[in-house]
Amino acid sequence: MVKQFRRLGNLASLAILATTVFAATACGTSSSQSTAGCPSYNAKVLEPRQLPADLSPSSAMPAISSMPSTSASLGTQQALKPTWYVNLKVTAAQQQAICAKHLTGVYMDWDAVPFNQAIREGIKDVFAALGIKLLRITNWSFNPSGFSGDLAAILPLHPDIILTGGPVSPEQFGAIMQPAISQRATVAT
Repeated sequence: MVKQFRRLGNLASLAILATTVFAATACGTSSSQSTAGCPSYNAKVLEPRQLPADLSPSSAMPAISSMPSTSASLGTQQALKPTWYVNLKVTAAQQQAICAKHLTGVYMDWDAVPFNQAIREGIKDVFAALGIKLLRITNWSFNPSGFSGDLAAILPLHPDIILTGGPVSPEQFGAIMQPAISQRATVAT
């Protein structure tokens, strides 16, 4: 069961990261372009894979065009659009290009539920496979005040990517994340 949760975490993390990283690389967040020290391509992590039928959401997946994009209310880049994990495949060339950017990232969430723990493990796997340095993982304990405190603690690290989740209202989220957006971090939730 833990292995299946981790696989779901990898899939969800890949979906979040692919959109975020491609946005970050398109924006040229980092100026370094060397592939020295980049990991070998890891198909197990970076390619979509089939899930057992009892875990597969394929029968319940609406058309991606029907999924709302809350980018405007969140204050994040409009270019970040939802993508189903089954439509993502990071090629070896893309992986090397992403790694060559020497990107850094943080993951801000709460870890009190197994799903979030699976997402956390998946993010670690995908960041490592893409050569993104994971600077911090924070646990804001399902509390907007904790969220603001965690953000204040990670901003001096100047991450290229900030991944976060949670039911903070879009209005709260946009206001809280404004310092990160002003710092030109790519933010995804």
